[in-house]
Amino acid sequence: MDSYISGEFSIEVILGVSRHLESCNACADELEARSRLRNRLRHAVRQDAGLPRPSGKGCERL
Repeated sequence: MDSYISGEFSIEVILGVSRHLESCNACADELEARSRLRNRLRHAVRQDAGLPRPSGKGCERL
């Protein structure tokens, strides 16, 4: 799910997952929850000016 959110899959896989999400409320809800969490984490990192900023690929995915 996180790889889907990050856009790490090929277009074919993304389309397949998107079709699945249209018909599976449980997965769509999980995707929404993970997306909200990811956005909150991004916001928290940006707001915390007192700490050094993370860097590298791991940070880019956040």
